[in-house]
Amino acid sequence: MTRGKFIVLEGTDGAGKSEQISRLTTNLYNAGYNPMITREPGGTQAGEKIRAIIKDTACANPVTEMLLFQAARAELVTSVIIPALESGTHVLSDRYAASTIAYQGYGSGVDLDQIRAATEAATHGLKPDITIWLDIKPEQARERTRTRGWPPTPSRTSGKISTKSSAAATPTSET
Repeated sequence: MTRGKFIVLEGTDGAGKSEQISRLTTNLYNAGYNPMITREPGGTQAGEKIRAIIKDTACANPVTEMLLFQAARAELVTSVIIPALESGTHVLSDRYAASTIAYQGYGSGVDLDQIRAATEAATHGLKPDITIWLDIKPEQARERTRTRGWPPTPSRTSGKISTKSSAAATPTSET
C-alpha cells in the first residue's frame, strides 16, 4: 500500500489556514481521496484536553507551554497521523512543529535546540511531505481574528486576559 501524504498548513492566526484546508479537502474528495484533517494542539482526546489547558492557563514559564504543545503533538503523531499515513490516507494538519519554533522559540525565547530535541522526540522524526506557508498582512490578520473574538478582553474579576468565551488563542500560544 502507498503511504499517504502529510500536508501541513502554517501561518499566523487569521492567515486563512482553516479556509484553505477546507478547500483542499474538497478538492481531494473530488479527486477520489478521503483525507484526514487534524489540528494542533488537539486531534485526540488527550490533545484536546491539553489544548484546553493551554488556552485557559497562562504558563509563567514558556518551556512549560512548549512541552504541553509537544505532549499534544506526541499523542497526535503516534495515535492518529502515523497510522493514517501508513494506511494510505492523506493527512492535512492545521499547524505542526514550525509553529512551536515560531511562537515558543522566536516569540517566547525558548532555546531552539531544546525545541528541536523535544520535537524530534514527540514526532519520532516525522516531517511533512509539504508545508504550505500562508502569508498575510498583519492588519488583515488582526481584522480577521477580531471578528472571531480576538483580542481577548480582561476578566472583570481577575484583570487577567481570558479567552474562555472565544475560540481565539492567547498571544503566546500556537492555537
